[in-house]
Amino acid sequence: MSLSEFVYTVLLKPKPLRWLANRILCTMIPPEIQVRGATVIPNPRDPVVCGALALGVYEKDEISFFCESFRAGMTLVDVGANVGLYSALAIKQGGGKVLAIEPLPETFAFLQKTLAANATSSTVICENVAAGCEKGTLTLHCNPDNKGDNRLYPDPMLAHRREVPVETLDDLCELHSIPHVDFLKIDVQGAEWLVIDGASRILSRSPGCILMTEFWPDGIRKSGGDPRAYLNALASAGFELSELVGHKLEPLDPEKLITTTNGRSYRNIVGVARTTANPRNDA
Repeated sequence: MSLSEFVYTVLLKPKPLRWLANRILCTMIPPEIQVRGATVIPNPRDPVVCGALALGVYEKDEISFFCESFRAGMTLVDVGANVGLYSALAIKQGGGKVLAIEPLPETFAFLQKTLAANATSSTVICENVAAGCEKGTLTLHCNPDNKGDNRLYPDPMLAHRREVPVETLDDLCELHSIPHVDFLKIDVQGAEWLVIDGASRILSRSPGCILMTEFWPDGIRKSGGDPRAYLNALASAGFELSELVGHKLEPLDPEKLITTTNGRSYRNIVGVARTTANPRNDA
């Protein structure tokens, strides 16, 4: 559990304290935020993700890894793009093509604004859908105080529900003439296994793809998946897996990772296709 999550879920667990903290954080969110030269248009009603961005404490290690690993001309598929931080960073670093996917309409509106604010010669596509294992619809259980916390299962913190359309990454990449992916970022609150299940064709055509994803065993189980099966699926898709710990990639022991990651805790996983060298190995 990160420091910001500890503060929010433990110290601010009493509803009056959380309400007050949220109101204060929302007043601190500016109309736009600069992150490593990229412009992000934040949602002023999101005290968690956008509040952390405004304070400069959001995913600092993940941002560093992304900026050091993403190269000009690469194609990014950003699943769970939220307001578009990583898509904006890719555009600013000369990405050849960016596909940003965000199912929540309110958040999607800010994603579009972020992409427009960073428009360059990159080909930028955004889709207001969820990525899953098959075309259809699903119910998102949404946290009204954290616009990035939308899950496939009910929880006391998730007061709202919304039906959203679902497409597979295979179909979306075919629709938008994306022949391969160089960098795949997935952050979908435990539903990552469904995204990978719907991406077999595009991943088979993506030698050298770099994967950056959260690994949240409890969320995977509650979403109907199995953490061990998810790691096996990533290995079967050709990824050599490491854990991003601080500023370093460290060897990953699947069994230890699963047994030591409990409750709200999650870990950051990086996968690199076996056909390419590790992009960052300073452990």
